[in-house]
Amino acid sequence: MKSVLLIAICGLMTAGVFAQSRSITENEYNAVWRPATEKARTLNRRHVQRIEDYRDGKLFSTNEWQYEYVLPDRIHYVHIETYEGKTTRTEQINIGKSIYCKRDDGKWHVDFELCIGGSFGGAGNGISKQTFSVEDVIVDGKPMKRYQRYYTSISIYPETPEKNAVLFSDSTFWLRDDGLITRQEIRTGKLNPEVVQDKTIETYEYEPKGLQIDAPR
Repeated sequence: MKSVLLIAICGLMTAGVFAQSRSITENEYNAVWRPATEKARTLNRRHVQRIEDYRDGKLFSTNEWQYEYVLPDRIHYVHIETYEGKTTRTEQINIGKSIYCKRDDGKWHVDFELCIGGSFGGAGNGISKQTFSVEDVIVDGKPMKRYQRYYTSISIYPETPEKNAVLFSDSTFWLRDDGLITRQEIRTGKLNPEVVQDKTIETYEYEPKGLQIDAPR
């Protein structure tokens, strides 16, 4: 499964830009983003995410997530975390109100609480600058629109070296002609000078052939 996650996430995109990017408003950006995420929730889908955490310019840890959804009420989660040379793996299957969990090479068991959480990141306090843009691109021979949101903020971490640091977030997603997001990339970190602290790559498949989620035996 781990190799599948890596292949799905790290696949290269062949994109050629044929138009200059243009600035748009936050409302124009949200008018695309929100319907796209809402439409995705009406479809069977696979969402793969890889988060890389950097310390002092070096890769410190990775978190790989796979979310599979089969409507109306079946979900399969996989979380693989690599930290200080150690890798852990957690799986969770939801079928209706039933929750099944498995950790590493252990056996599946029924659980009454979630055994897997979600990904998260730090936050700044008060956006000081924010820009939005869009441009037409070609990805694997198909026309898409690439949307970007970039903003800076001030760190909210108290009594740490990060206090009052100027943070940035650079987020890009690719939108298909049918209004669905196919890929998203996010970089976050500090400015003055720019230091990337986290990189996220997400890919989306809709109505994947053969996707099925069953209760473990």
